Parts: sequence; C-alpha cells; structure tokens
Amino acid sequence: MQAHEVLFQLFDHGVLHFDGSDLDCIKLTPMTQEHANLIRDLADAGIGFDCRDARDHHLDFTSQILQAHIGNDIIFELEEETAKDVVGTIFSDFPSFIANTQRQCREPSKYCILGEKYSTDGEATGLVAHYKNVISLIQLLSSIADFDSDDDESSHDKSLTYLHRSKLTMSISYGEDELQEQLDGLSIVKEIFTDEQHQEQKKSIAKEVLVSLLVNIPDNKKFKYLLQNFNVFSVRFNENYQLYVSEFSFDEVRSEFEERKREYFVKINDVFTSVQGKLLGVPISIAAASVKVTTITGNQSFAYFIGFAILTYAILLWLIIKNQKHTLSALKSEYESLMGRLKRQFPDQYSEIEGLQVELQKRYNYQRYCLKIFSFMCIALVVLALYMFIGELLLAYVIKYLYQI
Repeated sequence: MQAHEVLFQLFDHGVLHFDGSDLDCIKLTPMTQEHANLIRDLADAGIGFDCRDARDHHLDFTSQILQAHIGNDIIFELEEETAKDVVGTIFSDFPSFIANTQRQCREPSKYCILGEKYSTDGEATGLVAHYKNVISLIQLLSSIADFDSDDDESSHDKSLTYLHRSKLTMSISYGEDELQEQLDGLSIVKEIFTDEQHQEQKKSIAKEVLVSLLVNIPDNKKFKYLLQNFNVFSVRFNENYQLYVSEFSFDEVRSEFEERKREYFVKINDVFTSVQGKLLGVPISIAAASVKVTTITGNQSFAYFIGFAILTYAILLWLIIKNQKHTLSALKSEYESLMGRLKRQFPDQYSEIEGLQVELQKRYNYQRYCLKIFSFMCIALVVLALYMFIGELLLAYVIKYLYQI
C-alpha cells in the first residue's frame, strides 16, 4: 500500500491531528493491530517517526516495540523531511489548502489533500480538478499580461495588468465557492493558444474580451467574476478569433483570386488574338482571288482550284472560331465554379469580391460578341469571294461564247 493511501485510512479513522494546516501527529488511543500495520506500512514507504507513550516517554521505533505496545496509547510524530519526500506537503482538507494565496496561483510540486483523497500520484477529481484548471488559466492569463506582479519582488499578492485601449488590473484571488463548477470552454481556449499561428492577434483578442467583460468590476473581484462567467469569456474569445481567422483566410483567398482574375483576363483576351491573325487572311485571300480571277480567261481547272482553296480556308477558319467559343465557355465554367466555392465558404464576405466576377462576366460577354461578329464576317467575306469568283467566271464564259457566235 502506498503512503498516501495509508494516510487516507488513518484520516478516516480520525487519528491524525493537525496544528493549523500542518500535520502535527498521529495519536492512537489506544493503538490497534490495524493501526500498527498502517504505521508499519508508512515506515516501509520511507517515512520516519518520533514515538512517545502516554507518559511522554520516547520509544525507539522498531517492529518489536510497535507490536509490544498494541492496546496502549501511542503518539507518532512524522519526520517532516521524510514525509515531504514521500508524499509532499500534507493538508487535512481543501479549504486549508486553498487558503494560502501563493497556492491559489501556483500548484505545489508534490502534495496530499486527505479530505479529497488526492495526492500528486493519483488522478484529480472534483475540487482538485477544478483547481488545476484554474492554475492552467492563471498561467495562460499571465502569458498574455503586459505586467505580472510576480516580476516585482516587493509584491506579495499576484495581480495581472492588461493594456488594451484602457488599463485593466486583475488581482488573483478566489475561494472554494468559485471552484464548484468547471471552467466551460477552457479546453477550446487552450487549444487555440497552443497553435503557434497568429499569437499576437490572439493576445490582442483575449485582452479585448477581458476588458469588455471586466471593465466595470472592482479589481479585487475581477478574477472571481471571470471564473463564474468563464463560459461567456470563452465563447466571445472563440467567436472573435474565428472571425479574425475567417477574415485573414478570406484576404488570402481574395488576393489569390485577384491574381487568378488577371490570368483569366489574359486567357480570355488570347481567345480573340488567336483568331484575329487568322481572320486577316480572309480579305487578303479575297483580294488575291479577285486578281487571279481577272487574269483567268481559259484555264478552267485553275479557277476551280482557287475556288476550292477559298472554301477550304473558310471551313478551317469556321472550325477555329467554334473551338475558341468552346475554350471561352470552359474558362467561364472554371471561374464560375471557383466563385461558387468561395460563396459557400465565405458567405458573409462574398459581396467584397463579387465585383470581380462581374468584371470577368463583362469580359466574357464582350469576347463572345466579338466571336459572333467574326463568324458573320467570315461567312460574309467567303460568300462575297465566291460570288466574285463565280461571277467573273460566268462573265468570262459569256464573253467567250459571244466571240464564237
């Protein structure tokens, strides 16, 4: 049996006597066999004793002496040094433990609270678990404070000062009443601060929430009020931080989309420029054809070749324009899909970049209109070229026929 478990049993037997908050002695009146076994277990764990009988005579602590005095009144005083090494500082109950202001701010490295059946070797429950959470909160609040009284050697009571728009000073003082309920949301706050990103902004948000929550509360009651209303603090802090992260992420997305917008503009403009050079060939081919036709009088096969070449060129150019229309539609689907995702992810901020989609839509409509005009021009010019070719050819046949009459 471990030493702290033995002490728990002796405490339940009512044989432990305290001088204030310090364990004074184990008074067995009389000592039973069970008591003797428990004392022996403590000795085996490494705790030393100073033994006295009812007449205050010193007794050597041996197993034989212990067994010989069963049924007698015996007082055992624990050696403080060995007791601290084995179980740490021993407290009778939680109020005596929490009464010390230093322990309210810093948890002892090793201790035992008999009334709570707790030692540092065991699992914390109830008030002790809530106390440990408060210690974690104090450490967190100290890490974001602009001034900590611990840095001042002349200060005895701990206080934290925050400078955010106005000065907020909070004295760290609380009692058992403030530990009846657990701190709702503490795990969320700690998790947020565990992440290394945006540390300065997190501190600023936490200070802002603290100031807004505690500004009208007296300094010596601020921390108690914070513990009693910690769920309000945790909700506000989490909401404000998530809003900041959302804004931060949205700014990154907005910058990225503005860059993508320029890429889309270039791609859409390329749809026009890639066809523009090919369209210049239409009037040139028509001019060349008209020159050739005017010189053709008897070479019918060469005239057919010129007509076939013009028709082939027109068909190929028509297919290129259709292909560019498909490319333009694909670009539209791509940026509309991107904007749809942004609208679902950032519904509140979407209006800030909606204008970018409007600009892209205008550019798309303009290029689509240009391609329609190019299609019409292609058809019109080819029809004109064929008309000129066929007309000149018919005129040549008519003239030839008239000469034969």
